[in-house]
Amino acid sequence: MVIPPLPDDTIIDILEYLQDDRGSLYNCLFINHFWCQRVVRLLWRQPFYIPIERCSSLLHTYLLCLNDEEQRSLIPFNIALQNYKRPMFLYSSYLAELDSFFIDRAIVYFLYKEESPRYFIHVSEGVNFIYDHSQTEDYHRIRQLTSTFWHMLLRSCVKVNYLGLGSLGREPIHYIDVPDNLQIFLNSKSIFSHIKKLYLNPVMSQNSIAFLKYVPSICSNIRKLVFHELKLYSNYYPQIIVNIIKAQPYIEDLDFLSFKKYGGLIISELTSLKLDFLNSLKFSNFSFSESPLILFSNFKLLKKLELIKCDSLDIVDFNYLPPRPFFINELILGYNNWDKDIDAKFISKIAKNLRTFSTGSLTNSQIIQIIMNKCPNIINIEFSIDSSRVEFDIISTCLSKMKTLESLYIHILSDVEGYNFQLFGENLPHSLRSFKFGYTYNSSKILNDFLMNCNVPLESLYISFHNININHLDCLVNFANRCTTLREVGLEDIQDQSQCHHEKLDIIEKLRQLNIKVVIYFILENHTVNACICI
Repeated sequence: MVIPPLPDDTIIDILEYLQDDRGSLYNCLFINHFWCQRVVRLLWRQPFYIPIERCSSLLHTYLLCLNDEEQRSLIPFNIALQNYKRPMFLYSSYLAELDSFFIDRAIVYFLYKEESPRYFIHVSEGVNFIYDHSQTEDYHRIRQLTSTFWHMLLRSCVKVNYLGLGSLGREPIHYIDVPDNLQIFLNSKSIFSHIKKLYLNPVMSQNSIAFLKYVPSICSNIRKLVFHELKLYSNYYPQIIVNIIKAQPYIEDLDFLSFKKYGGLIISELTSLKLDFLNSLKFSNFSFSESPLILFSNFKLLKKLELIKCDSLDIVDFNYLPPRPFFINELILGYNNWDKDIDAKFISKIAKNLRTFSTGSLTNSQIIQIIMNKCPNIINIEFSIDSSRVEFDIISTCLSKMKTLESLYIHILSDVEGYNFQLFGENLPHSLRSFKFGYTYNSSKILNDFLMNCNVPLESLYISFHNININHLDCLVNFANRCTTLREVGLEDIQDQSQCHHEKLDIIEKLRQLNIKVVIYFILENHTVNACICI
């Protein structure tokens, strides 16, 4: 029986679903011309996010897309172009994400690695690089290639969804930024009108700042805005930020990172705005010289609020809140420079709708008790503790009473010797499906006490210790044999050079034979998962 071919729309949907799986996309390139066309479009949407060693070949391909005029502009600067015929596809037309830092990074690497290796200094395992600032001729070559490259991209791009400007300032690359000719950007208004995400880094040239003044008239469909405070102060920048926000009627996500100088002005301006579609708001390393609480309650669709390393919030501010309800259901707090009583007060204010609470900094039983008593819809909690056995037992009891809890991550920093982990395992609510557990003490007996008494139908179990040994893994296998619902086990990076390494892998293989996916993950300083590798 002949299977009818898939409709084109179905093929496109399949490929879109696979857009982040580059290996599978490459396998689809040679099926036929239609598949090839669609796959190439996806592969060249965001090609610059690659290891730096691959930037040269990427630039070689892009330079084949230069027109005659653009090629001639490089001749006086002795920039060699390969004499190949034009590519089958105009790859530059498929670019959907423009990021000035990654473009500069690729250009500098291309010129200095390919043509001037004597000036090239490779550091930090190929991630970052620098070049000799004293080489004036080389600097002008980079400027010219950057300008020509941007001209080619803006000439041929059809639709840009993401625009990133500036540098983080910690990279040793000499920052080039967008070209001097602002007119190329302004002539590309139709390209930028599709932007959904704008990301502004803390180090920007005057060219970028000048361009940002025109963004409100060019872009009105942005959904996510990420702002850094500029490292070099600009009197115009705060108003530029406000004007950009005002011009986005459908903005959904706002991030403010490292604002210490004019945080009060930003809060004051935001409070007066009507952002009807805003559902996510983040402040990181932010000084609230003016209370943000009224701002948080103003946005009726605000569902997610993240406050990390912030300061200047006072408990007295809660007295001036209007009697409007909060609709926040996800609250992330971490390392803020204020008393835990403020966290407790804040949670009490938004308790009715709160479903997710996460904190990278230490918490206490008072906060967990408030969540137990006032948050009837809580489903996900992540926190760290460094407390006495009595405090731990109170927290354990509180968790047992949260009948809607589905996901729990607890990281214990104190010496857990003497903690009642048997009771902790017995008390976990039966609604729990995902559990992440970490502590600094390496006793496998503690893990065994917990797992032997845990009768919760877990589907996912992650454990984090400084050194996972064979005894820990044996405990997991025993639990997996008993817990028939378990489908995923996460282990903090366990690779080592010890003689028992192969024995560890054998035990992991036993878990996989039970149809359990084993994930190796890495923990950041704030105890969140950084990366995962399935084995």
